[in-house]
Amino acid sequence: MTYFLKWDNGFHAIDDTLILSTPGDAKDACRIDRHTGFVKRLDGRSLPREWKNETWVADWNAGKGTLISENKGRILIMEDDRKILAWGNRRYARIR
Repeated sequence: MTYFLKWDNGFHAIDDTLILSTPGDAKDACRIDRHTGFVKRLDGRSLPREWKNETWVADWNAGKGTLISENKGRILIMEDDRKILAWGNRRYARIR
C-alpha cells in the first residue's frame, strides 16, 4: 500500500510518500519505506529540492489498526477502512 501527503507551511513545501509492505512471510510486521522531497524557502526564495529516504519496520496490531515502531517511537493509525494513514496530526491518503 502507498500513502501520500503534500504539505506546505510557508517555510517548506513537502511531498511525503510512505510505502508499506510485508517483509518476507511475517504477518504481524510491516516494512515502511519513506521518501520525502522538500523545498526550503528563505527570504522569499525557494532553495533546491532535497530528498530524504528512510526505512523502518513496525509491528501491526490488526485489532487496533495500528503500526508501532518501538525503536523509532512512531505510532501510525489506519483509518476509514485503510484509506487514510494517520501519523500524529498528519493524514496520508492511500493512492495504491
